[in-house]
Amino acid sequence: MFDLLEQSKQLFTGESFSYFEAADNVHIEISTSVHTLPSTTDMLNIIDNISARDTMSITIKSVVSFRYNTGSEGWESSYTDFIEQCDPEDQADIKIHIKKGFVNNRLSIYSFDMFWEYYGTGEGKDKVIPFFSDCLKKHPYLRFDVFDKPVKLVTDSMAFCSPDDNWTAQSGRNDTLAKCENVSQFFNRTSISLVPMDFTITSSCGNTDIAKQVFRKLETLFSLLYLADTSYIADGKVYIQFSAEHMRMNYPLDSQPANQGICNIFRWAFSDQNSIDKFVIARNVIGEKCKSISEVMSIDDSMLSTIKSNYTIFQRKTTQQYIDMKKDISDFIVGASQQMQEVTSSLTDGLKNNFIAVMMFFITTILTDSLDWETLLQSGEISDDLRSIVIFILIASALYLIVSVSMTIYKWTFYKENYLRLKGNYSDLLSDEDINKAFDGDSSYKAVRNRTLVMSVIICAAWIGVLACICFWIFQKSQTL
Repeated sequence: MFDLLEQSKQLFTGESFSYFEAADNVHIEISTSVHTLPSTTDMLNIIDNISARDTMSITIKSVVSFRYNTGSEGWESSYTDFIEQCDPEDQADIKIHIKKGFVNNRLSIYSFDMFWEYYGTGEGKDKVIPFFSDCLKKHPYLRFDVFDKPVKLVTDSMAFCSPDDNWTAQSGRNDTLAKCENVSQFFNRTSISLVPMDFTITSSCGNTDIAKQVFRKLETLFSLLYLADTSYIADGKVYIQFSAEHMRMNYPLDSQPANQGICNIFRWAFSDQNSIDKFVIARNVIGEKCKSISEVMSIDDSMLSTIKSNYTIFQRKTTQQYIDMKKDISDFIVGASQQMQEVTSSLTDGLKNNFIAVMMFFITTILTDSLDWETLLQSGEISDDLRSIVIFILIASALYLIVSVSMTIYKWTFYKENYLRLKGNYSDLLSDEDINKAFDGDSSYKAVRNRTLVMSVIICAAWIGVLACICFWIFQKSQTL
């Protein structure tokens, strides 16, 4: 352990002493007399204990001045000369400044209590959210090496612990961020990329009371921001709204309390794949029961019990609706398949009836002697009257084909609209993925479509082929004339 604060007090005893530590620097100012200045050996003890990723400067002003910077050579002799040039009773003003470096996701803390005094209750309390957000944007996790005492404070994405402690960050923070963004509209999410799990304490030891208090407040804050349907932070105030039917509420950010009940509700809602349904129910229950921000901040585990009860009722209702939906799908597919089978059957019947009509025409023509068969076979001549009648029949058959195809297309369009309408009926009940699964990826719809298309093409091709053969025959006979 290396306690920079205590060692500085012991080595530089004097009239005044001030110590400041933030995330990026440490600054110490001391006023003392020259005769109380430490020896070069004691100075070296402090210098050698500063982390290699940090840089240090020491400035001492008296009748003359001395300055040390990290990496300075021959500073010992300069320090000795400085002391010799001063009178022992001369005043010495000392400034020690350490500039911290963030290397391999690690940052130094030389006085854990002073660090958290600044961010927890001091001037830096308004900077703690931007600090953690900026750090976690640049680094996948944060490790703070605490040098002055054996403490440990761990969350999924950050740890405050001794430099030689073994700690591994939890993976998947980006997935957690994405999931939080999907379940809520936190309008500051781009500038404040933090989630409740960043501050959920998973283990701790030692005296970390101030840090715990800050983390619990931040966990509560972000749990509330993501529990709300819409939320944002602006001008030092937190704004939340649980749904469009409930009023928007706000409160000062600096009055943020810690509330484990709110955190427990968020963890329960976030815990599995049904997050969206859970969040919707939680918002409705909280919005109905909490009409003011004081009531929201008074949420306890009884609220979670109420939300769970509502969710159980919702699941039962959803299960019954799902069963009804599967029955509706089955009934629709069976009925629609029969209808589309009738469509293809009507096309087949149309082709058959058309063929029978043509054959009956020729048989009637022959039996009534309207067609001189011997003359036709010998000379290939067809009378103009007969040719006109055949052309009329061909045109009528073609029109009948067009009408039959149009009816097929109409019935298919009607079937498709009903199918899509059936799917749309469950859009409020299920997600797109669940609907797709319930309808088996539209496999039945695609099978009916493909079967109808293939049969229609075959029947139409056969129909057109018959008409083409008759047209070819009529045209050939005309050319013979």
